[in-house]
Amino acid sequence: MTASLSNFFLSLVAGGLVVTAIALAVIFVSTADPLKRSL
Repeated sequence: MTASLSNFFLSLVAGGLVVTAIALAVIFVSTADPLKRSL
């Protein structure tokens, strides 16, 4: 594997982790917020 290929895959993995973290945060806030307000 060349250096550019490994860098490409690393950036793909890093981007996927960032997108997953943002999605989890949005889902967590959207599910936790209404519960707190209704209580």
